[in-house]
Amino acid sequence: MSSATPDAQLPRKVRRELERATRDVTDAAQAAHAAREVAERSAAAHAEQAARAGAVAAEAIQGRAAAERVARTEAQRRTVAEQLASETAEQAAMANATAQAALIARTEAEESALRASLQREAAEANARAQAEAAARAEARAQELAAALEEARAALLEQTQATMAGQHAQAPAPLPAVTPAPAAPEAAPPKPIATPDARIRPEGVPDVVELPSPSSSAVVTVLLGAGALVAAAAAVYQAYLDLLTTPPGIAASGATLLLVLLVGRSNGSAGRVWLEGGVLHVEEGDSHRRFDLRSPDTEVQMVGRPGTRRWKVLFLRNGMAPYEVDSRLVDPRPFVAALEPWRRKLGG
Repeated sequence: MSSATPDAQLPRKVRRELERATRDVTDAAQAAHAAREVAERSAAAHAEQAARAGAVAAEAIQGRAAAERVARTEAQRRTVAEQLASETAEQAAMANATAQAALIARTEAEESALRASLQREAAEANARAQAEAAARAEARAQELAAALEEARAALLEQTQATMAGQHAQAPAPLPAVTPAPAAPEAAPPKPIATPDARIRPEGVPDVVELPSPSSSAVVTVLLGAGALVAAAAAVYQAYLDLLTTPPGIAASGATLLLVLLVGRSNGSAGRVWLEGGVLHVEEGDSHRRFDLRSPDTEVQMVGRPGTRRWKVLFLRNGMAPYEVDSRLVDPRPFVAALEPWRRKLGG
């Protein structure tokens, strides 16, 4: 009561001012408290933002470090790539130079092969011309020998006929004056038989084809097949542009060698036949004739048919004997065809 009394005793106006002042202080305290709370919250928010900014800055620093590492790695990779590109360019230049050298070597090899082929063709043509000339000369010589033999036989017949006529026209001897014992009558002179200079066996066909050995044909076929295979390999290597490599060179060389062997095997095989008593031998580009009707054509046989040493020699005046062996003709049919013309062949 004592405390409320002074307030009650205060004037109403003062009391209202006091109340207003109290309210103002209370409001100011509340406002200060609210401002402090807002400041605290703002400080907390600023602190949180600062923490987030620090974290972002740390992440940015880490990202920058990672980016620097990536940049260094990319720089190293670029350096390695540049080195590889430089080495690749050098290797490409070396490969290009090697290819150019191989192309030049291939061109030179082709030119050498072409020159060798032309030289070989010229040599073969020259050899063929010489062989043909020799064959013509030999044939002419044989024809002249046959004509000479016929002329000699005709002259011998004419001489023998003349001698026989002169002997028949000779005068008879005069009779003796004194009687003498009768002499036995002389036998009339026998006419000298005219021998036939030509050999003419009976029952012999006009044309006899003598077979070639089958082995040469088989060898030729095998060599031809090998040459085709080697040529196919060479074409395949050329298609792959590897003709100048060791496999391509080997395939080309094998093809050339097999082609030469096929040509040689074809050249060694020939044709032999007997026509009207004249033996014809075609071997390569040469053609030889041996007149078996003439006794002057000497024939000798060495060995027995079927053996390795077997061969038949045709002797020629001033020339080496011509040999016919098993590489040219089948021995047994050949000897059987010659026996009617040379009974003592091999005896």
